[in-house]
Amino acid sequence: MANDKRAAQTEHKIEEALTVLINQKGFNNISVTDITREAKISRGTFYIHYLDKVDLLNHVEDNLLQKLQKILEEVIPRAIEQQRDGAWEVPYKAVISTLNQFLVDRELIIALLSTRGDPAFLTRVKDLFSQEIHRDINSYQGTISYDNNIPPDYIEEIVLNALMGGIVLHWLSKDQPESPDEVAQIIMYYCETAPKEWITID
Repeated sequence: MANDKRAAQTEHKIEEALTVLINQKGFNNISVTDITREAKISRGTFYIHYLDKVDLLNHVEDNLLQKLQKILEEVIPRAIEQQRDGAWEVPYKAVISTLNQFLVDRELIIALLSTRGDPAFLTRVKDLFSQEIHRDINSYQGTISYDNNIPPDYIEEIVLNALMGGIVLHWLSKDQPESPDEVAQIIMYYCETAPKEWITID
């Protein structure tokens, strides 16, 4: 148990160091030595946990995506049920719980999504949203109908970019971000005024 706690503390220090260094130098310009110096650990300790800086990046991103997936598995089914009943709103408390998770990992997410971070991370986040939506719709034996004026892949890209690359990233990047409750209201209003007109679930 003590070893597990110590390992978790070390990984947290490495994660914090990675966040600082991405903001300072950009991921492509940092080395394992940079990370160990910032985290105040030895190179040997680093290599106990990770193979290299890319392995560290993948580990950090995988953990973030796993947290997000766990929340989405609760959020999306309820959203689908509401849409099938003629309403689009994602359950209010579920949106807030998702935003709270983003807020917990705010500094790391901002670093990863910045131009100095990992360009592929936003794509991974959007892919997760898309996969979870389609998986849950299939589990309900439903289908998605799209507006014929816009190709389906463009609709998904517009919606996911607006939510993740737009609203959420803008919110997290602010010096004094609004509360999750306020941003949830913005997201729900957005869902009422845009996607509802484009997508129906049968």
